[in-house]
Amino acid sequence: MIFRQRIAGGAAEVSVAQAALAGWMAAAGASPRSITRAEMVLEELALNAQRHGGAPEVLVEASIAAGLCTLALEDSGQPFDPTAGALQPPAASLEAAPIGGLGLALVRRNAEALRYSRSADGYNRIEVDLALS
Repeated sequence: MIFRQRIAGGAAEVSVAQAALAGWMAAAGASPRSITRAEMVLEELALNAQRHGGAPEVLVEASIAAGLCTLALEDSGQPFDPTAGALQPPAASLEAAPIGGLGLALVRRNAEALRYSRSADGYNRIEVDLALS
């Protein structure tokens, strides 16, 4: 069973996709914790593709196998590899933390594996494996 959803708008469309993904995962027997992680990853990556990468739409696919939910997001925005580079060290306090930049750290922290590729025809593909436990 595979989940597919196209997101062609901003935050409101991402929320619709999150709800659809949550329903699909719940029907597949996923735990509430794993559903919350998947919703967070979907939101972060889809909004980043649209806001920072200029992607007009994001295609989301998900599958469940071997104790993992694999989310795959494809877009035609600017190339961006979330697996490259080091994360910024944490700020000394919340007040000292810069605005933005924490979402990718959350994605990396929750992912069992994170993969990126850029196709010859100009599409980004990010795959995130999330534990179902």
